[in-house]
Amino acid sequence: MIVLPYPPQTCTIFCDETAHGGPNWLDKQPFYVTAAWIVREEHLHTFHKQLDTLREEIHLRDAGAEVKGRHFRNNPRRQSLALSWFRAVRNDDIPLAFPAYYILERRFGACGKIVDLLLDPGHNEAAEWLPTGDLQQREDVTEMLYSECPGEALTAFCEALKRPSLPLWNETLGMLAGFEWSDPRLRTSLLAAHRLASDLFDVEFGHYLSENKNPALPHSPNYFSFRHLLQSCDIAVRRMWPNCRASLVHDEQKQYSEYFTDIVHFTTGIGRSERDTGVRLPELIGGLHAVTEFRMGNSREEPGIQA
Repeated sequence: MIVLPYPPQTCTIFCDETAHGGPNWLDKQPFYVTAAWIVREEHLHTFHKQLDTLREEIHLRDAGAEVKGRHFRNNPRRQSLALSWFRAVRNDDIPLAFPAYYILERRFGACGKIVDLLLDPGHNEAAEWLPTGDLQQREDVTEMLYSECPGEALTAFCEALKRPSLPLWNETLGMLAGFEWSDPRLRTSLLAAHRLASDLFDVEFGHYLSENKNPALPHSPNYFSFRHLLQSCDIAVRRMWPNCRASLVHDEQKQYSEYFTDIVHFTTGIGRSERDTGVRLPELIGGLHAVTEFRMGNSREEPGIQA
């Protein structure tokens, strides 16, 4: 269990994902979904009781089986029961819990990684036309990549993220730089990125390689989605209950403990005060404030994870 030095939590965030493909950006399942329920401490018992009731109503053959989405596919009766459960939990008068989710279309996300890693003006001067703070323009460029990027080049880029090595990285950047993009600025920037391949590789993977960590860790879709969901939940908790502290619970997967540690390391102090950082960054990319604990739980012992 990882605990940060804050007061005890007063709510729990149950988190899990579907279509887990490890470090694969391109998978037979095109969407990657990470979701959570935010539950205040005083509502935990009732929340779990409601979930137990749903389990009984859908008549699972194995009484100890984990409730999965597949149990509701092509079954109108179960779907209706699930909808009723959702409405009861999310009751507008006295809500027991609040849902949060992050849906990533893998191919679009992979194109976004090209923008993030290769078109950062801080490391590639030829990309100065695309400031990191201009989120709309960067999204537009991601859309362009999504529409124009050759399938083999995008596949090669995803493989380079999955199994980072300088030769593969250099070869992949060469493929991207050699394509005739509709915007000449993009080709110019990618040509520069190819020339800077070694420097960019060191920026993106060097820290992990030097510490004998998995260099693919921060570039996988599950890390990407988990980080966004975690920060969104953190913001939601602060807005609903300003003085609340939250515990995040995920199904037993060691990698998510590593993700949490990594996210805390890189976000602590970001966007907290103008005095400390010199600039007040948007909340969404700020550090964690409300989520102060992470622990892994067994979905049978922590039924909230199944929700």
